[in-house]
Amino acid sequence: SYYAAAACILLAVFLWQTMDNSMTITVPRGQQLTHVLPDGSTVLLNAESILEYQKDDWDEERIVGLKGEAFFNVVSGQTFTVKTGNVETSVLGTAFNVYARETMVEIACVSGKVKVQNQLFASSSVILTQDVLCKVDQSDPVSNTETFESKQKTGWIAGEFYFSNAQLSEVFEEIERQFDIEIKFNEKIGSLL
Repeated sequence: SYYAAAACILLAVFLWQTMDNSMTITVPRGQQLTHVLPDGSTVLLNAESILEYQKDDWDEERIVGLKGEAFFNVVSGQTFTVKTGNVETSVLGTAFNVYARETMVEIACVSGKVKVQNQLFASSSVILTQDVLCKVDQSDPVSNTETFESKQKTGWIAGEFYFSNAQLSEVFEEIERQFDIEIKFNEKIGSLL
């Protein structure tokens, strides 16, 4: 009974420390939020995005999880990794945008260098330099890169959005996300309801 009580207390302390260590920042639709990480790196989270990391382990591993979209301005130091499902983006002091919605992840390097790898394909990775991006499906190897204009991928920070060859439904989804509204749209007839 004494050992059982001691075990329960130890378990409770362990669970409390484990729960306390995890940091989750959730940004609802229609909002944006700037978050400063323990090393001074800043993350600007776009609407409907979630950022997670272990704050007590930050000095040993600078790893964040992301669902949604965020712009990272990373302080130089040890390796910094952003995980979006199977896709990992690793950097040393740089600025980049990550768009991770559903199964598609797009990483756009604004300055410095980033390495992008899909963990399902160990030999599949690319190094991105300034103004180069790659789009990766969670179930495909990393391969194709293309150049971009910085404003097209980071314009959302200033409330500007650029679409090229996008489906109208994608444009409406982004408008809904940014302004927390609902647009009724019938894709079959291509009109608003």
